[in-house]
Amino acid sequence: MKQERKMHFQEGRRAQQQLENGFKQLENSKRKFERDCREAEKAAQTAERLDQDINATKADVEKAKQQAHLRSHMAEESKNEYA
Repeated sequence: MKQERKMHFQEGRRAQQQLENGFKQLENSKRKFERDCREAEKAAQTAERLDQDINATKADVEKAKQQAHLRSHMAEESKNEYA
């Protein structure tokens, strides 16, 4: 009985540790998702602003649009990981 009790306590501790690790990973993926969404929104605003600016070069506008697309893709990947 003593060995069985000890074994169950160890299993319980292991399960508790796995649960805590899972919550930690969830919280990290949530923070990453939120950060990526903010960066994607900021990049989209920058691209839109440059697109409206008559003094911006075509290369700058294209670079900003590519950056916005990349950030949107990263945010989508983070969203899937968080989900």
